[in-house]
Amino acid sequence: MNIWSAPLVGWMPLVGLLLGPLLARWVQLAPLWMHARWAQPDDGPAPHPPAWSIPGVIFMAVSTAALWGVCGQLWGGAAAPAWAVFGTGLWLLACIDARSGWLPDLFTLGLLTLGLGAAALQAHSTGLSDSAWGAVFGYGVLWCTARLFKALSGREGLGGGDPKLLAAIGAWMGWTALAPILLVASVSGVLVAVTMQGLGHWPKQQAFAFGPFLALAVPIVGVVGPHAFVVFLPV
Repeated sequence: MNIWSAPLVGWMPLVGLLLGPLLARWVQLAPLWMHARWAQPDDGPAPHPPAWSIPGVIFMAVSTAALWGVCGQLWGGAAAPAWAVFGTGLWLLACIDARSGWLPDLFTLGLLTLGLGAAALQAHSTGLSDSAWGAVFGYGVLWCTARLFKALSGREGLGGGDPKLLAAIGAWMGWTALAPILLVASVSGVLVAVTMQGLGHWPKQQAFAFGPFLALAVPIVGVVGPHAFVVFLPV
């Protein structure tokens, strides 16, 4: 029996289940990595590595298993594990950014490289040209937006990891999906920020992680289709 035509419901969720504890540990260790990367001499000693969080491990294992199972159901051939890897990378980056406000280059650039490689190997439906332009436009749009915002306001509006994350998304989804993804991410981010500030749970000057909203927008646009958002975009 061809491995790809086997019951993907069986082995793909198992892969996700095995990956879950590793992802949970990476999310836990992200603040330590950030301290090691950005700490100043007067910041004091690095925090001790946190103990394993059993609820966190269970949550990541179940959610990652579900992600891999859904990909096994929706796609066949090499596309199923390819999209599962993409989804896992997005899920990991969203959790790290939400926890620590940081998108590590190791994972954003790794996901970008895998997207270009998968397109070159025709492991999914995005062609290599669309993938390459998606990476270029994804990085360029947010990089230019961040520089313009800083020039006008004197403050940082986006972290350095957000353009790299959108570049990785563009490498997987193609350049035509970028505008709808940005639209969904921006609208959802504004709604959540306004709601949390209205409830008094988020100070106005506190940084707000944009990575989770970029990650959330990908499955929404993927399911609905980028063309469904054309009416909301300037022509």
